[in-house]
Amino acid sequence: MDPTTLPIKDLRYPPELDWWPFAIGWWLIIIILFSVSSYLAYKLYLRWLENQSRRIALSKFEEIQSEYIKSGDSLVLVKQLSILLRRTFLAYFPREEVSSLVGIRWLNFLDQGLSENFFTEGVGKKLAIAPYQDQERPDHADMELLLKVVKIRIKTPIKKEGIS
Repeated sequence: MDPTTLPIKDLRYPPELDWWPFAIGWWLIIIILFSVSSYLAYKLYLRWLENQSRRIALSKFEEIQSEYIKSGDSLVLVKQLSILLRRTFLAYFPREEVSSLVGIRWLNFLDQGLSENFFTEGVGKKLAIAPYQDQERPDHADMELLLKVVKIRIKTPIKKEGIS
């Protein structure tokens, strides 16, 4: 037989696999990934909303600090920081619980969750005393430390179940 005259047909390949529609396993993986990513995005959004008051308080803190640097009036600084802390924690806790705290109870509340007792035993005492003393101006070094302590307090959240 002559090989050039053989009746050979072309090879037939199976059809290519379509990428659409996906198999059921791929659909399940897509649904699970979408669900998990949606849940994580929702949780991140809730955390962002929860920290909105903290971000606003920190920007107000920066304004107060820059005003103090310009004016140097430590009495005004202490009054503004006291108001800022009160407003900040009124955003996180019910008004009935926070607005009634004064004196040592307020300072104890501010010390919750911190590594040291900055407010009851440290420079934070000035927040309870200095706003009511017009004659005596707090020291500049104390004010620098007070600014640091207040910033730490704003950045560190208090757990909502811990009001005393």
